[in-house]
Amino acid sequence: GDGTRLDMLHASVAARADGLVLLTAGAGGQTGWLNPFAFVRAVRAFFDGPIVLAGGISDGHALRAAEALGCDLAYMGTRF
Repeated sequence: GDGTRLDMLHASVAARADGLVLLTAGAGGQTGWLNPFAFVRAVRAFFDGPIVLAGGISDGHALRAAEALGCDLAYMGTRF
């Protein structure tokens, strides 16, 4: 599913996805544009499985923030 839209993530959960990758603002050349703080909380309201946060992760501080939001993993691409 499309990790930038709640409706598609709902469909992925309904299809029994094991985990979700959320593309948020700052996701390099990807299509993410949502604020990660609001997006992760909205997804956590209906999904308790593994979440990977992508977008704006460029150091340990951002990684810790992703963990505090309830993400299980974070993806760093552009930084490297």
